Amino acid sequence: MAAFTQFDYQLNQDWLITAGLRYSYESLDYDSVSQLNVVIDADDLTGVKVPFYRVQGEQSDNGISGQLGVNFKVDDSTYAYYRFANGAKSGGYNGGFLSSVEQAQLADYQKERLNSHEIGSKSWWPQQGIRFNWAAFYYDYNDKQVFMNQPSTSEQSPPIQLLENVADSIIYGLEADLEYWLTDNLNVKFAMGYIPHAEFEEYVDPLGNALTDNRLPFTSK
Repeated sequence: MAAFTQFDYQLNQDWLITAGLRYSYESLDYDSVSQLNVVIDADDLTGVKVPFYRVQGEQSDNGISGQLGVNFKVDDSTYAYYRFANGAKSGGYNGGFLSSVEQAQLADYQKERLNSHEIGSKSWWPQQGIRFNWAAFYYDYNDKQVFMNQPSTSEQSPPIQLLENVADSIIYGLEADLEYWLTDNLNVKFAMGYIPHAEFEEYVDPLGNALTDNRLPFTSK
């Protein structure tokens, strides 16, 4: 369930201020059931289903998020902007491949929070058929949800991989795209992104490995 509102205020012909608020509420139930197929007759592999485990849980969350932005009209072809936004991704349960009761019991994860800053500009020159956009961004995460190895409660078992909350992490970078219309029906487009920094700020994983200043998984430059 969610409700949101947005307000735009035109200071003058060049400046526009935008503000928005959102309230959200989310509730979910978790029910992980596993059965084993026990073969009694070698000629009949259908077997008998025997309960292996059942793990249940529930989570609910609510919160307020928002944004504040400023747009500036540079000229008839270009405007520049800055936007601050904060938000959250609800916690839940990783219901992917669970091979043991231990994985099912450790499948819960908590809410992720983000404060983001973005500055950039958007340009369109219709007579030349050129469109150019660029942006620089800075993301400050708290309790980011990341797939990590977690230690097994059994000394004989290897670590298990589950979705987990890590401590603070920072991501910043640049992105840009250029579009050129060769004809009214044909255009070419070039886009690039560069993320020089995407690291754990302070974090020691459940296995005891210090990952402070290590790069976040799945975030290439």
